[in-house]
Amino acid sequence: MFYGHAADDKFESLFKTPEGIQTYTYANKQILAGSKIKCSSDEFGDVAYGKLKSCFCAEPEKEPYKLDKDFVAEKCADQGGQCNCTSTIHFGKLGEDFTDMMALPHKTKKVEGTDRSAGFMMCSPDVFGDPIPGSKKQCFCERQKKPIGGYDNKTESVRYCASEGGNCQCQGRVFYGKEYDESKPATIDLDPIPEGGKTHNKQPELNFKEMIKFPFSEQKVFGNVSCSSDVFGNVARGYSKQCFCASEYADMKVERCALERDHAECVGDGYVYYGKEAINGVNPAPFDSLLRDKYIKKEVHGSIACSNAGMGGDPAPGHAK
Repeated sequence: MFYGHAADDKFESLFKTPEGIQTYTYANKQILAGSKIKCSSDEFGDVAYGKLKSCFCAEPEKEPYKLDKDFVAEKCADQGGQCNCTSTIHFGKLGEDFTDMMALPHKTKKVEGTDRSAGFMMCSPDVFGDPIPGSKKQCFCERQKKPIGGYDNKTESVRYCASEGGNCQCQGRVFYGKEYDESKPATIDLDPIPEGGKTHNKQPELNFKEMIKFPFSEQKVFGNVSCSSDVFGNVARGYSKQCFCASEYADMKVERCALERDHAECVGDGYVYYGKEAINGVNPAPFDSLLRDKYIKKEVHGSIACSNAGMGGDPAPGHAK
């Protein structure tokens, strides 16, 4: 707090006379934010005898709010609306862009607990408090725009591991996001053929690179994790979600090793997955598609017959595997 005579009631005039001569006829005291002090010579001393004096509050300059390079801030609601967000929400003056809003008084909350599972919070002073009474407010969601630290397919191997409600086994990072692309025309799902011989439409699944263009979340996982909003937050309200595992073991390769109709064997050390040869008219079925369907998995050290007998069951009766 500065106290002194300012000829034109401007802060800069405390330090110079009207003629531009430097003066020291002022006093200052440091006070705690939110506290009060009397603007008087009794408090500061009479630094300019016989002249009218004023007080000026000089708040310390704040560093502009900076987003992490892997994050983005997107407007999610005006005051009174629902902000779809599972990370961090900023609440401030309506009509400002994010940078300008953050330079003004504002409130920030992390989305946690049941709010995170639900995938939203109300954009309201009842939730955040009122940083600027008398003005309308808005909310921005600060969320990931890409995997933290980036993604390098030379050091990480990404595969689909579960749809929402399933379990994902992973040694690395699990990404949770939207499963289907509603912007693309639905395809006819012929496999398996529904009861009564009627077909039904199915939206195409998003692959990993497509999925992370939408809101998503990620977690480090070493073992099993539930592919659910309770764990990752409801990043896509109203849409089905899926999980991808970015394994830290990039040298683990997946390749087709045998066909049931060839009466052949799979040879190697690792896991063998046994499922449909063709899925939704695609032959050979991609590994991700096999994982979304019914399959049998067995650990193998040596060789195993690619057959119902060798794998211990039939995951898809009536279909070639």
